[in-house]
Amino acid sequence: MRVIAISNQKGGVGKTTTTVNLAAALEKNCNRVLLVDFDPQANATLHLGIQPNSLESSVNEAMLGRRTFSAIIQPISEKLHIAPAHPRLAQGAQAISAMPESHTQLSYRLDDVKGNYDYILIDCPPSVYALSENAIAAADDVIVPVNADYLSLEGLGRFRADIDAMRQAKKTHAKLLGVLITVVDQRKGITAQSIDLIRQHFKKLVFKTEIRINVKLEEAPSFGQHIFDYDPSSIGATCYNQLAKEVIRLCQKAN
Repeated sequence: MRVIAISNQKGGVGKTTTTVNLAAALEKNCNRVLLVDFDPQANATLHLGIQPNSLESSVNEAMLGRRTFSAIIQPISEKLHIAPAHPRLAQGAQAISAMPESHTQLSYRLDDVKGNYDYILIDCPPSVYALSENAIAAADDVIVPVNADYLSLEGLGRFRADIDAMRQAKKTHAKLLGVLITVVDQRKGITAQSIDLIRQHFKKLVFKTEIRINVKLEEAPSFGQHIFDYDPSSIGATCYNQLAKEVIRLCQKAN
């Protein structure tokens, strides 16, 4: 069983799109998968057709000890489940940060369900530090989605340093599983140049799979579906299926 945090301090890099569709792709490859929406914006929850404001219990209640994690989980399909988020998680983060060993709270709560899944994917917030630190502390691996541009390269270096600092402080054992280049527009020359820079700098840490720009990936959330339900023949589905196979190989190698 692997816990994977999908995280980047920069917004607009396809983080939630990646979390949702990678989770679905792993399920299509015969795995039991839990998606944990750990972002107060609750975009992963919305993406899968659940209205956050209608939830009586969510990740927030599990983190505050009002519910067990197993009690808040909802099925999307037989092998794909979600622990949904509610916007009140932003206020819950303040209470979490005041707890003893505050960075370990998510890891502790997930112990309730780890035996039920092959993969747990955590959709991290871009900026709420107590939540991001909890997600990294709970993870075995971190995937960092980035856009194909120079600014992403700069931010990647800082983010990697943050993970290294947490490892040195013994706040996590997570390692960087890979950098995922997203929203690739092959029509733009600058895209190829930026990809080359990222690959030169991070070498084998960059996934071979690249997520190409695809209107179907943009449309799917408005229908409350992941790409494999919305359009399984799309280039978006092909890309995320390739990514899932690469993630599975890397995780098996790590084990």
